[in-house]
Amino acid sequence: MNTTLKPTDGKITGWENFWKMGLSYKSLSEKAQHRREKFTPDLLYNISAMAIENLVMGFLSYKGSLPENHALRDLVRGLEKEITLDKGLKMRILSMDRYQEICSMIMYNRRIPHWDDVAEFVLLSRRWGWWNNSTLAP
Repeated sequence: MNTTLKPTDGKITGWENFWKMGLSYKSLSEKAQHRREKFTPDLLYNISAMAIENLVMGFLSYKGSLPENHALRDLVRGLEKEITLDKGLKMRILSMDRYQEICSMIMYNRRIPHWDDVAEFVLLSRRWGWWNNSTLAP
């Protein structure tokens, strides 16, 4: 009996679910940034981070790979095992960690973003979604 999560083609079963969720979060972040009466910068940060996380997880699962954790820096490390990641994109995604470092058992850090920060979050989720769509067309 085969108990592995990987089908014979190397893709991890369910990668499409991550992919679809990532595209949904990306779309929501793009629309929500113009709805200040309903969405706060903190919420837009989290929506954009979820877009990036799910798109990266979809891509890595498609490649048959998984990151160590779901923190942005772990996702970037996972990506670097599969592709050469644009240094600027990498640094910009890693810079998002300055707002939330909540996975460490040693240190908890959370900073509330401002409206001036929102455009960067949305741009990163859009840029990753665009790059990912041009690389992977499910």
